Amino acid sequence: MSLRERALLEFLYSTGCRVGEVEKLNVEDLNWENCSAIVNGKGSKQREVYFTSECKVWLKKYLASRDDLCKALFVTDAHPTRRMAIPTIRWAVKRIADRGEIEANVYPHRLDHIPIIWEEPDEERNGHLVIWLPGMTGSMDELRSHLRMFADAGFLAVSYDPYEHGERMRESRELFIGKLRSNKRRFFWPMIAMTAEEYPRVMTSLTNLPMTC
Repeated sequence: MSLRERALLEFLYSTGCRVGEVEKLNVEDLNWENCSAIVNGKGSKQREVYFTSECKVWLKKYLASRDDLCKALFVTDAHPTRRMAIPTIRWAVKRIADRGEIEANVYPHRLDHIPIIWEEPDEERNGHLVIWLPGMTGSMDELRSHLRMFADAGFLAVSYDPYEHGERMRESRELFIGKLRSNKRRFFWPMIAMTAEEYPRVMTSLTNLPMTC
């Protein structure tokens, strides 16, 4: 895997950015100290996203390997060097998957997928929804019994892993907790903010879950 491919995958995975947002990014949009970036989304709305320390390492390695003057964060390999367009980014990720360096059939929009579990009432619903988030040291799969308890009471009970938790955790639990406790401003509060940003996406995805009516 090339430096550009690794940096691109790390950035897509850790930020959850859309491909169109990555295309517009410039190097100057990155805040290296806070491991964050300002991206321009749909409707020209700006938002701040955060990337991991590992992502930061690969981004710096990739940028150090370049000898062009293009201001774009990700550029083409061919000369003259240009900003990577959306089709090029999609093709780059698909090529990695085709080489077998990523397990499963991967495309960029899947990289920001939020794993969700739910329990439905066996009888008639009461019309209410419960979303239960696991604690900092837990994961959603450990909450099955709690979700079942709410489902037995007539609720639709849902859980999802907070940002960088559970299936999306990139380091050991011990290292992750230590990082959060060492610098709350840099790691803990951004993690909470990203989890809150994911809430509307989870609510939207509930309409597509294979639930009984």
